[in-house]
Amino acid sequence: MGWRGNWLLVKTTRPLAQFEAMAQRLVEGSFGRFLGGQLAPAEITGQLLRAVEDSQQGGYVANVYQLFLAADDLAVVDETLPGRLADVVRQVVAQSGRVATGEIALRLLADDRLRRGQFWVQALHEREEEDTTVVQTADAQFTDRVLQALDAFVIVDGRRHIALTRPLMTIGRQVENDIVVESPLVSRQHAHLRWRYGHFVLYDVGSRGGTLVNGNPVQEWVLRPGDVIMLAGRVPLIYGEGLERREELPPRPEGEQDTMVYPRLS
Repeated sequence: MGWRGNWLLVKTTRPLAQFEAMAQRLVEGSFGRFLGGQLAPAEITGQLLRAVEDSQQGGYVANVYQLFLAADDLAVVDETLPGRLADVVRQVVAQSGRVATGEIALRLLADDRLRRGQFWVQALHEREEEDTTVVQTADAQFTDRVLQALDAFVIVDGRRHIALTRPLMTIGRQVENDIVVESPLVSRQHAHLRWRYGHFVLYDVGSRGGTLVNGNPVQEWVLRPGDVIMLAGRVPLIYGEGLERREELPPRPEGEQDTMVYPRLS
């Protein structure tokens, strides 16, 4: 049974990350008016590129990219945005020497769980085979079940126990954050905890005071139980998991991808 559709038959040569600067040039100064003023083109493009890299399976990268937005953001973006973003992905995939599963497309969808300025990207390997479309989807309900079973948490400053119940948790001194740290040394939005591939990953999002894990400065760190996170050198957070054996986590259905949620940086 043969696959149908337009294929990008190019040889893999260089890491896609080398083309991030090129992708940024494609969008700078041209996409702002298509996003309704709430979403940053560079952030969306950067996460699309990361989704391309993370989607590689059996020598192919995903061909369909779904950009989930808050309903209010989706209502004001320009209808030409999907085609424009698909063009960016198409050019980057071709010029980086990657092979896509099929014709590259981008879809905009609403996610009622998101606040304005937040978004997440889903990469799909979607192909037609004997008049049947097979789609790999990220199951938000499955992610919720895994997080509930894992029972991950952080202890802030030795006093507050905060459960990590969502695939994105923001940390900072602004009250809009999921984990509010009341210290003038901590940035308004200091760090993110994102659920990726079975682990919470800590990201410093350009904070002024920096972030340490176990005494080492980090920009990105896969968290393990017992890790000590230090914000701006003063405020400690301890990461933990209530589940003692990860083997007891629900198994992921074959072919499904993790969800990745990205807020608008402020």
